[in-house]
Amino acid sequence: MKRCRNDFRTAAGRAFVAALAAFAVPAALAGLFEDIDPDTALEGSAEVRMQEGRRYDGELAGLSNGYLSVVVFDGAGEVEYSLPVDEIEEVRFPGSEVRRAALEMYENHQYEEALPFLEAFYRQRASYLPLLDAEQKEAVIALPEAYTETGNLIDAVGVSRSLLERIEDKGRRRRLEALILTGYFRLELFERTAREAREWCARQDLYPESALGWTLLAEIKLRENRHKEALWIALQPISFSTARRMDYLERAYAAAIHSSFKLEDVEKGFRVFEEMKARRLTWPDGIPEYAATRKFFQEMQAVAEKDDGNGIAEDYDIDTRPAREDLNLPLRDVRKLLLALPDE
Repeated sequence: MKRCRNDFRTAAGRAFVAALAAFAVPAALAGLFEDIDPDTALEGSAEVRMQEGRRYDGELAGLSNGYLSVVVFDGAGEVEYSLPVDEIEEVRFPGSEVRRAALEMYENHQYEEALPFLEAFYRQRASYLPLLDAEQKEAVIALPEAYTETGNLIDAVGVSRSLLERIEDKGRRRRLEALILTGYFRLELFERTAREAREWCARQDLYPESALGWTLLAEIKLRENRHKEALWIALQPISFSTARRMDYLERAYAAAIHSSFKLEDVEKGFRVFEEMKARRLTWPDGIPEYAATRKFFQEMQAVAEKDDGNGIAEDYDIDTRPAREDLNLPLRDVRKLLLALPDE
């Protein structure tokens, strides 16, 4: 029996693609999407090219145990092929123009308009993740990021966890881990955040590419008014950092400065504030609890610059002695900045 299919490669579908190509303004793209069913827009035949040159045009029927199932239609009916994944050269999925348009809206911060198409893309493509190219994988990961931007944190965490089990690329895994950690934190699930952040910290290299785990742990300690511990934790990624960019490093600095402020250790806070400026790091937005701290040290900095015309902190001495027993994380034998905790 011949299977019926909804092929987007119709005259109407081609007209839609042509219309997409004619629009360069994202707002116009969003308007064009209004009457289009997302799932229908992504349906159609896929083209599978094998390494030895053979080609199959048909509907994808699943990926299991290292084999891709493809249903090929001919005049008499249909034939299902099981193709070894490790022998596939390329899979060309239908709906590429729609995917690119949805990504363009996403990149232009039109998250609500892009979401229905990113959701449809995830439903239809996530099961074929190993076969997706870089742009297609970006469209998959864009979904939990769009959920985060629109405040749907529960779905952002859920989709990110599902993808994390199947994504191997280090950079994309780091993005998904950040969505999970920040999602739990923004949902105010602080015990879960702390547990996962500790596990995240334990997996990092000696010179990590992100300060997120330590930063969230420090911010949780600040919420608990445990300022000494918050300071110690926030200083850890600062002491590991090099000239190479580190994600969330500015938030670690802000947490350390705010902790010093709360401990009334103005001298230490100002030294860290000056170092943050010297490294050209921007004070993080969206943390109202830090507003008074920032204002205080900005005013202090203005006075210092007026007095000596410099305002840049002296170079730090490095304490090469073994690190003090950590207050939160199982990290030992690391070099710490010589910014000792206030006396007990």
